[in-house]
Amino acid sequence: ERAARQQQSWERAHDPLTQLLNRAEFELRLQMLLDARAARGPRGVPEEDGGVLLFMDLDHFTVVNDVAGHDAGDDVLRRLARLLESEVGNSGWAARLGGDEFAVLLPGSTVSRGQAVAEQLRAAVQAWEPAYQGRSFTLGLSIGLVPLHLGSQDAAAVLYAADMACYQAKRTGRNRVALAQLPAQ
Repeated sequence: ERAARQQQSWERAHDPLTQLLNRAEFELRLQMLLDARAARGPRGVPEEDGGVLLFMDLDHFTVVNDVAGHDAGDDVLRRLARLLESEVGNSGWAARLGGDEFAVLLPGSTVSRGQAVAEQLRAAVQAWEPAYQGRSFTLGLSIGLVPLHLGSQDAAAVLYAADMACYQAKRTGRNRVALAQLPAQ
């Protein structure tokens, strides 16, 4: 019975396709992190080590689905999930937010470390050419990066800022990292 409850709890917190955290669990963890930082106040973590959020959208993913089918698309999403897990390791959390949108939260990370992780992920996806049904595909990763400031208290606002930075990366040519600042709260 306890094992069944644990399994149900795990299933509520994870995306069934990728096995990453789902959006609800990711938002919950982000909010808990922001609340804990606010409770510690300015004497807690140095501002430059406050952490970063990466919001990612897979460029040209619909081409894989349209040309090679949804099984191929699902395979791409699962492989991207493994890439995120291997890059993040135990230093943060990776989640599938929905469709081909993913997020990574790196608590305690500097902006420069977050940018390095984002660039490594972007370069790895760009270098990967998945092949399905005899055709290879070129993918990219547009990434919005938001540093978590001490005043950041709302998970929805942080996610929105990261999403808008990702949108900026797409508008300026795709397959790039765009840095956004949270408005002062």
